[in-house]
Amino acid sequence: MKKTLLFFSLIFGIISLSSAQISKESYRKYMKKPVEPSQSKVDYPKRDIKFPNNNNSKNDISRIHIGKSPNAFSILNSEQRPLSFDWLNNTNDLALLMVFEGDPESYSEINQKGTIVSAYSFEGVSWDESFLTQTSNFITNPSAVFINPNESDDLEEFYSLVVGQDSINELWSNTAFVSSQINNNNYQENIYNWEGDNDWARSSMTFKDGEAYIFGQDFESIGAYGKNQILKHYRGTTNNPENGYDWEINTVQPDWLIDPDEGFAYALYTTWSAWSNDGSIGYMWMIGVTNESYEYGVYQPQVFYTTNKGESWNEIELNLEDHYALTEYLQPWIDENGNPGTVRPSFINGDRDFPGIVDYQGKLHIVANVYGSTKGDVLNPTDGNWVEDDALGGHLFEFTITPNGLQDIFFISKIKTRVSTNMFGNLGFDHRLQMGKERGECFYVVTWNDDVISGADSLISPDIFGASLCLGGGEIYIKNFTENTLYEGFYFYPYLAENIYIDGWNYMLALPMTTSVGPSEWAYNNPSLPIKHNYIDGLRLPFDYLCCADKITENEMQSPHVRISQNTPNPFSGETKIEITSSFQEPKEVNIEITDLLGHTVYQSFEGKIEEAKVINIQAQYLKAGVYFYTICVDEECQTKKMIVE
Repeated sequence: MKKTLLFFSLIFGIISLSSAQISKESYRKYMKKPVEPSQSKVDYPKRDIKFPNNNNSKNDISRIHIGKSPNAFSILNSEQRPLSFDWLNNTNDLALLMVFEGDPESYSEINQKGTIVSAYSFEGVSWDESFLTQTSNFITNPSAVFINPNESDDLEEFYSLVVGQDSINELWSNTAFVSSQINNNNYQENIYNWEGDNDWARSSMTFKDGEAYIFGQDFESIGAYGKNQILKHYRGTTNNPENGYDWEINTVQPDWLIDPDEGFAYALYTTWSAWSNDGSIGYMWMIGVTNESYEYGVYQPQVFYTTNKGESWNEIELNLEDHYALTEYLQPWIDENGNPGTVRPSFINGDRDFPGIVDYQGKLHIVANVYGSTKGDVLNPTDGNWVEDDALGGHLFEFTITPNGLQDIFFISKIKTRVSTNMFGNLGFDHRLQMGKERGECFYVVTWNDDVISGADSLISPDIFGASLCLGGGEIYIKNFTENTLYEGFYFYPYLAENIYIDGWNYMLALPMTTSVGPSEWAYNNPSLPIKHNYIDGLRLPFDYLCCADKITENEMQSPHVRISQNTPNPFSGETKIEITSSFQEPKEVNIEITDLLGHTVYQSFEGKIEEAKVINIQAQYLKAGVYFYTICVDEECQTKKMIVE
């Protein structure tokens, strides 16, 4: 099924309506329609603030103010992507963008609630603002991408592409697609009328190979539940960004298991997705139970992939039952006689966060907080003890998936605390799983919130944790970014940009992140009041640069004319030499290029001409410690070898 929309790029998301849970009491907080602040006048008790005694901060973390929204209801959805970045042309400067609903009392340019503010900056610099005020509608919950179509070094020529839930005459029945330059030139907007009551587009906003993607779902409401859940993929293309974007919709409907008595489907409501940087392969998934997966599992990802930019989607068959990595941590289901069965990982939990990334090999990596099912019957997954006592919130696992099926699963970490359901008014806090990858698609990270307070049961004072992983194996580095910082325990509602980057100064993975709700908002304990957004600068994770060294393969060229030696010594810390011999009858030009393990060129030089033999010397003082590849070309014959700087 396809439809064509026009133009794109502004906001979207809403506090979610559950579309098929088992326990109405356990998941009541997810069954509410979006609530406007004017409809939620509640006198919340003010809270006392107690900062930890940490005058000697161990972490270099700074909070940089971005802007202010009228309330906290617009930042509840972790699958939104309001934070994005791009590189300025021919520089190492990082251009950041965040879009959010602007607080009318804070901005004179805003004359109504729901107006979107685009705040942009170089990393670590004060944020400038532009106001998308052309629309007369109420647009909320923005997802956005930041693009530089002309490869300009002028930030004002960058575009923000944003999608958002749109209300016309107070009816939530539309999606707004908006594109605009940061300076508000070339503004284009299109309003898409929903096909059903739950036709939302809000998840996994991304821009790949010149095309924009946003994902959503549609389903038919049955009370607090739903049926006929459809995964929807919106694809935006353009011949000229000044004219906006054209949009088509592609859909998939799995064969969901249906409750025989009440008629609802055993499926959730959010479509997640991930793409390779070149757009050659994409995945999307929804958590639920199909007739095909009922026999061996409970709630798990129903995953589809595309190799033609979403024009068609193919299902991937997954069987996660009794995987060796899961049986080490999760409990099996128990039958009516108390006998243990198999381990069936359940993806149904209070977090509802199931992010993923695609690596340079086209493999999908989903990170999820899962439990073991204690019942063989999928109709009763909430009965029993799902998780070990020392991991109240569950276990983080990474699921590696290819178009052929499950490749592997490995354990990342335990979650110490349960989801909070009664903090900050009635919104609560979840563990907020987020994922990002660097542009070489070799390293990726997952971040989450947890509590470090001894004896804490539910998540009430969140800190930000992160783990860096390498697609070639190697070590997993886990770090609490915010422990022993001034605002320890006050890092609420974080967003991680889709892409991370390698910090060239210290060779660490740098994570662009924001958080919302600070100590003052927390003290007033009222999610209907204005909240601040802050950029969290200084989040860094180490990574194992050796584990991805095989991404760039050596070319052992067998040539009758040229021989190139392995550099000696290797590894080296001072100087190393490379010997070249040539049997060409006349002199030939020699060029050398050195790249890091991600393929970035760090050195290149013309080395003159060779007649019979030549020696090239490389100085380590110009290179950081790590793995490199040197490619030497004599005339048109080239050879690549690996070298290591200590």
